[in-house]
Amino acid sequence: MITWEEYKKKSRYPHMGAEDAVLWNKFIDKFPELFTQVAYDVRVGDGTPPAPDTPESYAKMQLDLSKKRIDVVGLERNRATIIEVKPYAALSAIGQVEVYADLFRRDEPRYFSPRKLIICQSHDPDITLSCRTRDIEVVIV
Repeated sequence: MITWEEYKKKSRYPHMGAEDAVLWNKFIDKFPELFTQVAYDVRVGDGTPPAPDTPESYAKMQLDLSKKRIDVVGLERNRATIIEVKPYAALSAIGQVEVYADLFRRDEPRYFSPRKLIICQSHDPDITLSCRTRDIEVVIV
């Protein structure tokens, strides 16, 4: 279940380190009306199944903690945007946003065609072509 909240700057965000939070706040300053709502640390996927002899309380915790975590999901009207925030975006950022989008579509089918966005301070120039080919927007802040 997604917990939506107001799209505004905060001092801390779930699952984001200090550098990521600075970039995200710069993005909000640059695009203050882009989203109506956002959700942080959105868990998607199945997670890693626990061993059969794992106590139930630990099994549930392992399953939950091993799910993939989307930094931010932005909502504009009824269209979701999967957002990966990284100071330096490289090959891994493409893989993350692609897998997150696939899992999000499966887990949250009402948002059938999410946009994909990488927010960074700089990036490996070799990812530009792949991002364009995969409809992944890259915003440098």
